[in-house]
This record gives sequence, C-alpha cells and structure tokens, in this order.
Amino acid sequence: MKPKSFLFSIILLFSVLMVPLGFTIPIQENLSENTGRQTLDKILEKTANYCERVKDIALFYICKEKVEDERYFFSNRNLLKFSVSSSDEIEPGRMRKKTYTYDYQLVKKEKELREKRILLEEDGKEKYEENVEFRPVKYSGKYLVYGAVGFLSRQWQPRFEYKVVGQDIVEGRKTIIIESFPKEEREENCNYGRIWVDEEDSSILKIEYDPRSIKDFENEPSQSAAGELRRTVVWFISYGIEKHDVRFPSQQLIQEFYVNGEGERILLEKISFSYEDYKFFVVETEVKY
Repeated sequence: MKPKSFLFSIILLFSVLMVPLGFTIPIQENLSENTGRQTLDKILEKTANYCERVKDIALFYICKEKVEDERYFFSNRNLLKFSVSSSDEIEPGRMRKKTYTYDYQLVKKEKELREKRILLEEDGKEKYEENVEFRPVKYSGKYLVYGAVGFLSRQWQPRFEYKVVGQDIVEGRKTIIIESFPKEEREENCNYGRIWVDEEDSSILKIEYDPRSIKDFENEPSQSAAGELRRTVVWFISYGIEKHDVRFPSQQLIQEFYVNGEGERILLEKISFSYEDYKFFVVETEVKY
C-alpha cells in the first residue's frame, strides 16, 4: 500500500512545511469579539516569530526513533458486539504488533533538508540497514520539527483562518489552543488542525491533525454486521524536547478507528512513536562533529 502522508511533507521555498491529552478549558466564549481578536493577533505575531526561529536554525541532529505498530483484526461477530455495546471504545479482536528502532537523522543546510533512517532493530532482533524506507508505511509524516511552520509562519498565515478554542496544561505549562484551517481548498499545505501554544514563550508544545490533512484519506462508509461504519484518524505530535530555543518531537501517536452512527469507536490501528537520545551538531558550510 502506498503511504498516506501529510500535505505539509515539503512545500514552497523550504517553508516546510489522537486524542488531545489533558483537560481543555474553553475560553473563547468568555472573551468579547474585540478582545478575542486582539488576543489572537498577539498570539499569531508571536508564533510567527517562533516559526522564523525554527526555519532559520541550521543544525544536524540524530535521535533514536522507537515505533510500535499495533493492528487489530475483527470478524463480523466482533463487529456485532460493537453495534450493541454501550462503551465508547470496543475491545479489539486479534492483534498483530510490530516494533522498530531507528537512528533518525535530520540535516538542514541553508534551504536543503535531508532525512535519513538506519534500522537498528525489528521485532526485538538486531539489524543494521542504512537508508531504509519507513516500515509502518500506512501513514507517514516528514520533517516533524517543522510542523508548526506550515500552520503559523508569516508566509502561510494569510492563507489560514484561526480561532482561539481553549486553554490546557501540557507538560506542566499553560497553553492556548489555536484551531487552524485553510481559507480555501488547495493542493499544497491544505492542513486542518489544532496547535497548543505555550503562553510564556509562544513555542509549540503539541499539534493535532484533522483527517482532512491526509492525502487521499479513504472515508467512504463500509457495511458490516454493525451497520455502516466510517474510518477516522486521530494524529498528534508532542514537542517535549527543547534546544536552541526550538522544540523538537518527543512523541507521536496515530490511531485509526471505525466509527458508527452513534459515535462509538473501534480501534483498527495504533502507531506510537517516541524520540529520545537527541544529539545536536552545528551546521555551517560543512557538517562539523
């Protein structure tokens, strides 16, 4: 199967370009329209400055990328339980689990980006394969550190609509949640999502992508013993690693569900990522270790 990917994978002149965790407090309703607009304008200006820092940083970094890919398989009998369950989420049937550990490398030099992986381990067995394709290939995203740029950079802000939709605590820090969606449908960077902005320094702590951000996402209804079911995806990235005043990915979670007419969900696939053991190097005219 050809991988599905974010529209932000790589766009324009290098402006590269799930379930939310924590309790979200709505705040838009507590603001007057004028005050809310002023608050949003200030947030957008500060996040644009943050995105410029992300775009301008010249670096070479390596980290361990650990992946767990769990896929669930159901018979009609399993799905029949789904149709009569009172639970929001149904117990899965058979499950197949795959694990991978990579050395992930990202090199940015001027406007050039290179992303490489070395496979170190698969299903608990040691490996060493250079320049491998990403193995859980059903969904993929590139250059995650630049995720905020596609939503909030000065170049892209005129082409999106924004709303302040809530407040949250992420990793002990107060955040404001911004909802972002394109002003019009387009081929490049047609992303929909929510962004958690640090109230103190306007860095980005988390991004949640709407399924509409995924190219060729198949959302046609399927018939089953449980009736009509639709697929949906929850996809979010957490930015818990800070270096050079820029935040780097610490976790990523992709979950694909079937959803019935009552909004009950059955989990089809869960891909969990963790990023650790970061090593940063400076990139000038050449890579220096």
